[in-house]
Amino acid sequence: MKRTIFGLIFLFVFGVGYAQTYTALNGPYGGSPRKIVDGGGGTIYSIAQSSGVLKSTNGAASWTASNTGLTNLNVNDLIRDSGTGKLYALTSSQVFTSTDNGANWVLTANTGFSSGLFIRKTSTFLFIVSWNGTVYRSSNDGITWSQVNTFTGYPKDFEVNASGNLFIVTEANGVYRSTNNGLNFDALGSTNGLTDTY
Repeated sequence: MKRTIFGLIFLFVFGVGYAQTYTALNGPYGGSPRKIVDGGGGTIYSIAQSSGVLKSTNGAASWTASNTGLTNLNVNDLIRDSGTGKLYALTSSQVFTSTDNGANWVLTANTGFSSGLFIRKTSTFLFIVSWNGTVYRSSNDGITWSQVNTFTGYPKDFEVNASGNLFIVTEANGVYRSTNNGLNFDALGSTNGLTDTY
């Protein structure tokens, strides 16, 4: 009985302590936020539905639109190259880039891919995963694109690890992995410890 009471007190005290580490911030406003990207030095970027790119330079206390040159505000994904600071914004049919911390955007590509949902960068390629199960690749920093593979299932996430391996998480078909820059994908399942493909 004493152990049970002590356990409840422990959970209450420490649970309350952990719950108080979150603070409500202002925004970003203008649409449903889809992603937060760390810009370094207290700068944070966000993409919001139909509002393009939003930027905060004070730790998310306030936000401003950062859309100069961004002719399509329906941005599906945003990434930042930590080495160069270059930003890549993806719409369903366009790639925009910024080399001045989002102050200005340049249309880099609007052909060679379609239905773009996620964009990721490795040391040698840029990749786009589309919502219809297609993987596109660019070897010239997003200027031109070519289809390299397909997969089954609606993509929920797309990530690249430190080794440059690609991982696509799907809604009902598990995880796909590529270790050769998208040329081949292996379906990861129960033999890899993934017992639930949902």
